[in-house]
Parts: sequence; structure tokens; C-alpha cells
Amino acid sequence: MTKVLLIGATGMAGQEIYQAATKAGLAVTAQVRHANKARELFGTGVTVLEQDALTLSKDELANFDVVVNAFSTSPAEADNHQKLAEHLVHRLGGDQRLLVILGAGSLLDGADDHLVVDDIKKAPGPTLGSPSPRGKKGARLPADRIRD
Repeated sequence: MTKVLLIGATGMAGQEIYQAATKAGLAVTAQVRHANKARELFGTGVTVLEQDALTLSKDELANFDVVVNAFSTSPAEADNHQKLAEHLVHRLGGDQRLLVILGAGSLLDGADDHLVVDDIKKAPGPTLGSPSPRGKKGARLPADRIRD
């Protein structure tokens, strides 16, 4: 059975992903900041990993075939999206999959609020940029760590 770690399981996207994944028969562990909230939402049978996602170790992540990042935070701490992406990319093994779920607000960038996908289409090199608050570009992740 495929083992999935769902980061941000109690958020809006995370709740939907949790329901769909468990319905599909996947073994889902809900990584959350507050275990009680997860139990209220999903019942007492939910498997919970209560800890800050930025502290997940390579050994802890090795227990999962797939990591779904549906992390959410306040606009004041939006740089944690980039920090978590880098944290996960550097700790996951070659056979593991990483899926990153972003909300609609994350898809706009720049002073003109243009679509990030337009930037990706124009990108000359083998890297993908990430949007950040107030239109500033975040760090770049190496494309060789991103797979189909």
C-alpha cells in the first residue's frame, strides 16, 4: 500500500486531499501543527504526525512513498513556503515523490499580478522560479530535482 505524508492536512486543500487519498485506499499520515484539530476533522482513527514540517528529518520522510505539501501559512510568514520546499527537496530520496499544492493566490506574481505560469513558459534555463509576496522572486530550485 502506498504510504503518503500529507503536510497541512487540516487546511482547506489538505482536507480535500486527505478525503480523496483515504477513499482511494492510500495509507495517509496527516502532518499537522495541532493533532486535536486533525482528530476533530477526520475522526480518532486518523494517523497523525504532530510537528513543525520544517523539522521533518530525512529518516522520518523515508517512511513515505509520497509527500504531499499542502502547507499553508500567514502572508507575514509566506517565505516558509520556499523554506519548506527546499527542506523537502534536500531530504527526500530518489524513489520518493513530492507533490506541492499551492492556492490560487500563489499563482500571481509581480506588481501587475501576472500569472506565474506565463513566467514559466518564458523561462530560458532549466530552473523553475517560485513566487513570493509583494512580487519578489524567491530562490530557485534545481530542475533536476523536479520530475514528471
